[in-house]
Amino acid sequence: MIMLRKLLLLLPLLLVAGPSLRAETGQELEAKLAPATAALRAALAQRNPDGKELTVATVPLVDSEQNIRKLGVVAAQIVERQLLAGKPEWLRVQSRLNLTSVMDEQKLWITNMVKENRKENSAPAGFLEKADFLIVGVLTPGKEQVTVELRLIGTRNGNVLTAQSVATPTTPALRELFKYMRRAAGREAEEVATVDDIHLTVTAQREAGPGAPVKEWAVKEGETLKGGSDQFNLRFAADADANVYVFLFGSDQQAALLFPCEDWEAQFEKQFGRKAKPRDNYCRVDLEYVVPGPDSANQPRYFKLDTTPGPNILYICASRTEIHNYADIAEQLTKAGSAEARLKLLTETFKFDCVKTFSFTQDAGK
Repeated sequence: MIMLRKLLLLLPLLLVAGPSLRAETGQELEAKLAPATAALRAALAQRNPDGKELTVATVPLVDSEQNIRKLGVVAAQIVERQLLAGKPEWLRVQSRLNLTSVMDEQKLWITNMVKENRKENSAPAGFLEKADFLIVGVLTPGKEQVTVELRLIGTRNGNVLTAQSVATPTTPALRELFKYMRRAAGREAEEVATVDDIHLTVTAQREAGPGAPVKEWAVKEGETLKGGSDQFNLRFAADADANVYVFLFGSDQQAALLFPCEDWEAQFEKQFGRKAKPRDNYCRVDLEYVVPGPDSANQPRYFKLDTTPGPNILYICASRTEIHNYADIAEQLTKAGSAEARLKLLTETFKFDCVKTFSFTQDAGK
């Protein structure tokens, strides 16, 4: 099992960019976007007879109200794949699908250029510095069909080089992708996309001795850590807005809630004489959250392993609706007879959208 311990003075790990999205798409959308993307690539090739290296950035498509739906990210992923079809040596694709940075970068610039078909005199600095061209788009979800408009834009001058518009029937698979990636004020949980994946990194650290530097590394699945001395934290990012809960089934065969933990602040204030930052477990898409979070002085915290040898299993669970019965879930996880039973409990009984697991072992230490 673990206990929360004061941390060594390392740089605090806060919120950073997370991973890209994974989602299944209808074959119809892929089939429609493939020739449209090929036409954009052909327009680039025509303007590049010498075959010099060009970089094209892709961003999530938006709807008419500048919202990003899961369909907009999936469509951009298809465009990325199709741009590189045939492996053109002169073409480089810069994936800019992370919603955290895109929400700041795109603002009105991208949407206005797509909707109004006009030239802009300025572009976001990130695009100017890193890409020669930008592919943007607007999608229009409908009951009968989905319309996707793509535009190829020069980042240096804002010129629209070419545009392609396609329409495809609204299949049940596509209709599921109409849901929003982020929850706006007043938006119901059912309107937010289901979490399909949770990116997870577990980091451990070990003190080598008095005055020696601290060793820190990414823990591999199934790795054995040193009980009584090693300590760890974890970082996760969900591919849609969701409430996230982290449980640990520890080497002592007991389950406990690691995130959100209601008594973190009280424990930390009692031990160290200062308050820890409050932790809200409603997590934004593509932001990487660190557990345990920093204290009120922004110093990082870790969980320290005890000396009980055996396996530890982390369960990172995402839900669009809030869960309140933490103690009941932990108690049932403790009583479950196997890892399979615990996973079934979380997915079927408590109906979490997504459950990510990670296991590591600890020895008894010295």
